[in-house]
Amino acid sequence: LGEKDVRAKSGTWKSLDYTIDQATQAVEREGWENLPCHTKLGERGYNSLSVAITKYHGGYPAFRSKLDKRLDRPTKDQKLISLLEKYAGGQNGR
Repeated sequence: LGEKDVRAKSGTWKSLDYTIDQATQAVEREGWENLPCHTKLGERGYNSLSVAITKYHGGYPAFRSKLDKRLDRPTKDQKLISLLEKYAGGQNGR
């Protein structure tokens, strides 16, 4: 029918690099600020990505942390520490 096969080769999703690349492309393509939950990924047609995150890459919290590190973005823990430092710093000036 002239259609491209959109399925990845068997085992491709086991690769962290591949999965991060696909997640990055999805975030950029959809205009999301961050990687959404599995429900939203599924609704937008990213079921394989969602399954790979859960099955091969430690689930969403772990994968988001790996994604943030790869994209050189502050992790959730780093954001919290920064917020606490700002808050604590503001309290000293009172």
